[in-house]
Formats: sequence, C-alpha cells, structure tokens
Amino acid sequence: MTMRARLAGVVAGGALALFTGAVLAATGGTAAAAEDPTMVDLRQSDVTADDPEFDLGSGNCEEKLDQGADEDIWVFVWPGNAVEELVSLTLNFDTDGDGTADTTLTESDATPTLDNGTLKVWVSTPAGWTLVDGTSEVIGAPAGGKFNLTHSCAGTSEGPTPTPTPVPTPSEPGEGEGNGNGKGGGNGEDDESEEGGLPVTGIQVGGLAAVGAGLLAAGAVALLAVRRRRGLPAELTEPIEG
Repeated sequence: MTMRARLAGVVAGGALALFTGAVLAATGGTAAAAEDPTMVDLRQSDVTADDPEFDLGSGNCEEKLDQGADEDIWVFVWPGNAVEELVSLTLNFDTDGDGTADTTLTESDATPTLDNGTLKVWVSTPAGWTLVDGTSEVIGAPAGGKFNLTHSCAGTSEGPTPTPTPVPTPSEPGEGEGNGNGKGGGNGEDDESEEGGLPVTGIQVGGLAAVGAGLLAAGAVALLAVRRRRGLPAELTEPIEG
C-alpha cells in the first residue's frame, strides 16, 4: 500500500470518530450505556384508604370518578420530573386485619398517568384493605428518594342491614283463650257458683212437694185404719185434708 493510501485511511477513520462522538454527545451518551433502574421505597406504611390525611371521599378521585362503593382508590406519585419510567412496582396489603401483608399488587395492576410531567399511578382494591408497604424500580431518581401515597378515595360499602324479627301480637281476652282455671274464655255467665251448692230448680221443688203430699196421704190412711180398729170417735176418723 502506498503512502498516499495510508494517509487517506487515517483521515477517513478520524472523520468517522468525530461523527460518532458528535452523535453520542447529542443523545447524552445513552447509546453507550443504558441507565440502571433505581430502587425506591414507599414513604408511607400501615395506612388505610379512609385515613383523613389522604382520603378525598368516595367518588372524588379524578383518576376514577366512577368508583364503586365497594372499592378503595389509591394514587401514588414519584416527586419531581426526573423519573422517566416505572420499571416495577410492589404494593403489599393486609386484607384480613391481622397486621400482616397477605396480598401483593404489581405494576400490572396499576394504571399510569402524568401530572405536569410527574409520574403517577393508581390502583383499585376492595374496600377496607390496609396498605402495609411498597417498593418500586424506576429510571431516574425522585425528589426525596421515595415515592408517596398522594391521596386516596375510600369506599362506602357497609354490611347488609339485618332483617328485624317479627314480634307476635298478643291475642285479645275472650277470643277462645282459657282464663287460667281450666274453663273456657268469656264473661263467666255460664260458670257455676264455687261457694254454694247446685241451684234449686222449679222441677226439683215440685218433685219434693209431690213426695210430701203422698207421704201425708199415706199417713192419714194408716191413722184412719188404726182408729177404726180401736173404736175411736167418728170425728177423729175423718181423713185430714191436705
């Protein structure tokens, strides 16, 4: 290779190097090496959606205005405009109130949104869950080094109202119920007297009178027969009229 050819190659290589350097400078060097994700923790812990510090009230989160009564809305923000991308998100919840996280939501459960260039996401959970803690991986670095629960909207769902047990209406007196002494209800007009004997009826009085008259007549006949046998005066032998 001649000296001229060698010089031409050197000039061409230098020109390529200058062009590549200019491109890298214009793109901030991203072509040389990708930025590694930054691990960022959630600032809040052990908080419920109805916490007065965060709760805006059911249906007041603009992220989901059609919020259901049985769901809580949680909105998170990475402060500042330096975070370019959310790589991963882990939110741990306690669903049964025992103080231990038992359910995890991730970035696939979150809906991203932007607020004047600031990265935000929101998630929905059944009403009553407790947010235990959270972590994330992002490209960039948020102000303060943590991401925040910016606000929430607690649901208003309550338990079903129990149906009252009907109370039976007491029966009125005299409607066929007993009066407590084994006799039927009523005004007591048919009850027999409990102090005296049985009442004397007209039939019983007439029977006694007839028996008495018969006994008197039989006695008179017997007396007349005896007197006749003894020879008593006639006026004494006349029958006694009843």
